[in-house]
Amino acid sequence: MDPQPSTSSESSLSPKKKRPRIALSATEKLMVHNVYKHVYKNKSTTLLPTETPVKKECVSETADMLGISISTVYSVLEQRKENEQFKPPVKSVVRRGMKIPYRTTGGTTWWYDEECGVMRMT
Repeated sequence: MDPQPSTSSESSLSPKKKRPRIALSATEKLMVHNVYKHVYKNKSTTLLPTETPVKKECVSETADMLGISISTVYSVLEQRKENEQFKPPVKSVVRRGMKIPYRTTGGTTWWYDEECGVMRMT
């Protein structure tokens, strides 16, 4: 038996890649909110005057357009509902050479030395 080529009409494209997981800036959050409003208005024009667009569909379309997850869009909309303005992400400061206690075992404390990247014992 000779192997037959695939007759499937579906293309084998990889799924759309999402952006790496990083905090959104206040400007990006505003952009997400504006895209959502645009999608919502477009959907509401195609419906009867007494109907409103389904939020889940609008959020899903917004996430697809921007290449972010649906939960990120919901999170941005929730933040906008709570506050009038978006807050920038909180940056954590890592100080070089700072001793960070890792664990204490039997009177011995282990420290992570950031400069060398090794565990030290005192």
